[in-house]
Amino acid sequence: MIIYPDRVDPSWWRVKGHSLSPEDLKDVISAQPETLIIGTGAYGAMEVPESTIKFLRSKGISLHIAKTAEAVKIFNSSKGRTIACLHLSC
Repeated sequence: MIIYPDRVDPSWWRVKGHSLSPEDLKDVISAQPETLIIGTGAYGAMEVPESTIKFLRSKGISLHIAKTAEAVKIFNSSKGRTIACLHLSC
């Protein structure tokens, strides 16, 4: 699921299920967030490769990566233009 400032995309899936790639974030990048919060699942099963982290930072995006429950807490207390990408399936 992706939570944008003005809408929710409940049907978000990654190209490689448990790995987040820049290709998975096209719409997120277009929305120009100041901060991106990534929830890696209840057990942290979704990997965020260093190449994806570097890509996001090169776009000037502040990044928080945590297991999904913690990511939700971070999102709920966030300010500014923030988007959350949450892995929910495991």
